Amino acid sequence: MRCLALAEWALEEDIFPVLFTRSCPDFIERKLKALKGVLVTLPELKGEPDKSYPHSIWLKGSELEDAEYTYQKLVEFADTQAKPPLFVVVDHYALGAPWERRIRKVAPILVIDDLSDRHHECDWLLDQTFGKSELDYLDLVPSNTSLMIGSRFALLRKEFCSNIETEYKCNNESLINVLISLGGADKDNVTTNVLKALKFSSYYEQLRITCVTSSSNPHIKTVKSELNNHPDSRLLVDVNNMAEIMRESDFCIGAPGSTTWERCAIGLPFASIAIADNQLDILKNLEIRNLTVLAGNIHDVSIKKIDGFIGMLMASASSYRTHVQNMKAICDGLGASKVLAEIIKDKYARN
Repeated sequence: MRCLALAEWALEEDIFPVLFTRSCPDFIERKLKALKGVLVTLPELKGEPDKSYPHSIWLKGSELEDAEYTYQKLVEFADTQAKPPLFVVVDHYALGAPWERRIRKVAPILVIDDLSDRHHECDWLLDQTFGKSELDYLDLVPSNTSLMIGSRFALLRKEFCSNIETEYKCNNESLINVLISLGGADKDNVTTNVLKALKFSSYYEQLRITCVTSSSNPHIKTVKSELNNHPDSRLLVDVNNMAEIMRESDFCIGAPGSTTWERCAIGLPFASIAIADNQLDILKNLEIRNLTVLAGNIHDVSIKKIDGFIGMLMASASSYRTHVQNMKAICDGLGASKVLAEIIKDKYARN
């Protein structure tokens, strides 16, 4: 999804995407087609996964075998276009320097990473993790690699970069529009846990609840059943207007990930639910800066923290506006534009 966000912005520069993958869901293929893109299917790998990196098994084959297949397909496609690609983006935790070294013979490489757990051989490296710095990659990339580190480089779709201010009715009688967004699959059914916790909120009667999920969520029936207990609620599945839904909301209870930066760019205050251990550091960094409140995990949701967060937002219009401004200061939604500008600048300098 973050690669497709970059592709959306690249269209402004007449740069068109080609997606190399082994498996492509229908909705991704539709998005690619809308971006005037081309899908290239890679052959299945035959070898066993390496053990080079913590996530090597995700590749379901060896890194060098994958590099060779990808190289061949890249060369074939470049021949049909009579020119090499402008650059290659790789976003995969099981691929590192050996893979990049091979592909780099065709075109310069942009690596998207957020683990800083393996060596890279690339021209540009993007890590949009809040709180990270170039020091995290000091010994992992060549000295001439351009580093783009931090949430200001977050790859978001254009719909999230609008400067429309989020409005909020700050009084104790108004309805409070709460968005619950805990990932499309939500395999642990955290949405239902949050809905059950909200029954004990002192603001429960004021809440207008919107739950957003995808058709891949195996717990949709349970979520619907729980929502039926609340008189002012709705369930939205497979939405394509998330920015609009965020702007209609007063605050959000959500999982981390790229949606964190979407909320910041929109200016939607959010309480966070950690759905994986590797999210805790990011959430704690955000909480220390008063940009969110860590309100629990997949098993335990703290209604006390959520109520305290709502109370802080309702204290006054100025406290709400200040919170929103602080969020937008760390991510303005223009990260993809900044990344492309860096790449285009470097390409011109090298030529």
